[in-house]
Amino acid sequence: MDVKQKTVWTGYFLSWAVTAAVGFGIVSQPSLLTGYGLLMMVFLIPIIAILFLPSVSLQMRFITLFCSPLLAILLVLDPVEIGLYGHDPYMFSMVDLNELQSGNLGNMLESLAWPGMYSLALVVDHTTAAKTLTVAKYLPLLSSTIPLIYYIGIRRLTDEPIAFVSAMAFASLRSIYIFESKFVDEFLAIILFISILTVIFTIQNAKRKGVLLVLMILTISITHHATAIFLLLLLILWILTPHLLSRSFVPERFQPCKINSRHQTGIYAIIGILTVWLLLTGNPEYSGYLISLVQEAVTTGETARQSGGFAAPTPNIVALIARGAVIPIGIFCFLVAYRVISAERLSGRELGWSIFAGVVGIIYGISLVGGDIIPLYSGRMLIYWAPALIIVALPGVKYLFPQRETLKKVLLLCLLFSFVATQVTAIRPHAMYSDKSTTSMYEGHYTPAQFEASDWTSEYVTDNFIIGEERGLWNQSGTPFKYPYWSPDKCDVYVWRIESGESLPRNRSIVYSAGDIQLHTCTPSRSSSFNETS
Repeated sequence: MDVKQKTVWTGYFLSWAVTAAVGFGIVSQPSLLTGYGLLMMVFLIPIIAILFLPSVSLQMRFITLFCSPLLAILLVLDPVEIGLYGHDPYMFSMVDLNELQSGNLGNMLESLAWPGMYSLALVVDHTTAAKTLTVAKYLPLLSSTIPLIYYIGIRRLTDEPIAFVSAMAFASLRSIYIFESKFVDEFLAIILFISILTVIFTIQNAKRKGVLLVLMILTISITHHATAIFLLLLLILWILTPHLLSRSFVPERFQPCKINSRHQTGIYAIIGILTVWLLLTGNPEYSGYLISLVQEAVTTGETARQSGGFAAPTPNIVALIARGAVIPIGIFCFLVAYRVISAERLSGRELGWSIFAGVVGIIYGISLVGGDIIPLYSGRMLIYWAPALIIVALPGVKYLFPQRETLKKVLLLCLLFSFVATQVTAIRPHAMYSDKSTTSMYEGHYTPAQFEASDWTSEYVTDNFIIGEERGLWNQSGTPFKYPYWSPDKCDVYVWRIESGESLPRNRSIVYSAGDIQLHTCTPSRSSSFNETS
């Protein structure tokens, strides 16, 4: 390793350490943009190194592809703050985990949750003797391996620099550290989604490949149906597109330059198994039978319904940068379209993945403009869209300027800089920096006072329910809850949190008060049956 590389990698690890120290509150917090800039450098320094240094060792490529998303995920799930990140785990996942742990698999499946990820959590829980909440918090760290697994697969498909920068761009994707950092069943499914593609490209031994694929297909099928459907769509288009475009009536420039038949047997097998599974589980006549079979097999003891929540407003400049993500993504789409319609002949895999990227892109675009057209939050489609989109798009820069090597690298760096910047700034400030004294409505960690209030209500609120603005905190303690706009006739307490921005309720008796949260009687005329707690 020469002096230049030593300098670059020293700067990388220094940026990593400083970003962690700032994010976890070890040192005083600088300006907001400085913190985001530091995290951006953790993704951009390896990209600069691979583009402009003579050679970067495979070891350093592996290390940076793992460490960069790991830091972003750590900042969001936050070891300093207590509890889990986001409301989804409290609303759904912890409830489903408790159902599986109690042996109530039927109830869990009726709520549209499947046991794959929860079974893994229970295995880790039993083998490590760690607390269930600790396992739920740190198990999603496995998501930091997604870009590395992706890189291992695609480095066989294109030039090394393109493969690496594609994987690092994928590593900066907001979905990985904003949603896959949560304790939700999707994070394991995404690991399997990428791993299946990598196994198809990398394992040469047919028997070994077959065993691995069958195991992963079965696991993804009982983990997250939406991910299984996107995988099925990708594989079908991967197989059908080259064959359809190879017909004699199709202009030659749209025909694939080659169709790699070596992967087709495995792909056909995956399509067959996934199709049969999804048809069976989608048919009520068979679903009950499958539920009983799975329940017998599981002794330890939402997919589409889960959606990302809303968070506190962010400063205008940061929000503006984050919303600018449509610009680099639009350029990616242009590069894919250019490669398809230009004189360049694409391989069968590139054509199939281009069509997949186009289909998902159309669904994504319609969802952004007109609302969700499938039962999946539009932002979460990025995790399925990006792997196919990026690896097909980035080589397009090379074909736009075939003779100007330096210009290609500079343009590639500018495009990736804009993409990384718009992804990193999607992390809300309250998730970026550790602060146990406060939280935000709908997304973030809860404070110690809020956990104490939740425990108090689980003991004393038993007859009716409570009303408030955010459900997750109360759902995890088993306290019946309703939102204010439901206008309940009967309730025990009303929840006031300082983050809501509402003024303190008047003419209501306070029954519990602790820091940033208060519990009040529901109506002024209602006489309280509680003793005030503070």
